[in-house]
Amino acid sequence: MFERVEQIRKERGYARLLERAVSYLTREIEFAVGSVPPVRGVVLERSKRQLDGRMARERTIADILDTTGTYYEPRGEYRGYGPYRSLRALQHRGEITKLARTVDDHDPEIVMEIGSANGGTLYVWSRFFDSVETVLSTDLDYRGRVELYEHFAAESGCSLYCIEGDSHGAGTERAIRETLGGESIDFLYIDGDHSYEGVRSDFETYEPLVADDGLIGFHDVGTEGTGVPRFWAELEEEYDCERVVAESRHGPGVSGIVYKGGRA
Repeated sequence: MFERVEQIRKERGYARLLERAVSYLTREIEFAVGSVPPVRGVVLERSKRQLDGRMARERTIADILDTTGTYYEPRGEYRGYGPYRSLRALQHRGEITKLARTVDDHDPEIVMEIGSANGGTLYVWSRFFDSVETVLSTDLDYRGRVELYEHFAAESGCSLYCIEGDSHGAGTERAIRETLGGESIDFLYIDGDHSYEGVRSDFETYEPLVADDGLIGFHDVGTEGTGVPRFWAELEEEYDCERVVAESRHGPGVSGIVYKGGRA
């Protein structure tokens, strides 16, 4: 969390940091009110209806990202309530667009994400990949938002499995293996613990579950102050890798793709 605060301060200054702090407190209050049992069911159904309206209008990746919003954009056009108020993809718009299109060319059927945060990238994989049949997610705390995630996945024609827990834990790994039932992951997206030890552990734990010709994506491979660039440099020496770079007025957004079996 402190790494993220420092990143915002460096990139956008103290005014933006204060704005984000106020926004965070507002979300926490809204979350608390919306989580009260008599209220929760109502806000979930209202949020589903709002999201259904957006999904009905989506045709392209740009439409999908308009729904969620992205890192440097205000809230997306989906406006939910309480715990379900937003679905934000925390990447540059150009970066996540390039990454999604590259992966889509490989027709992934089973996708797994480590670190789902607001559910924005989970939404992108579910909505954009026509070939996807199963999506797995693991996160430390979904904060009760799984019902909304399951809703958009079902509307997109795929099955979603959310496994709450530490991705480094043996129990989480065991649950993922059981969910896969011997099948292989076609696209693994690692965006959880950004420490060197954390990202390395995620890769070493779940890379064996990826298909021989599968893809492994990373966020923040160019973000200093985290351990991701160091581990990415090591991967580039061993695997066929590609940096996915998108320039913007805020600077570059950089993701990375490991082609486990090499590029065709």
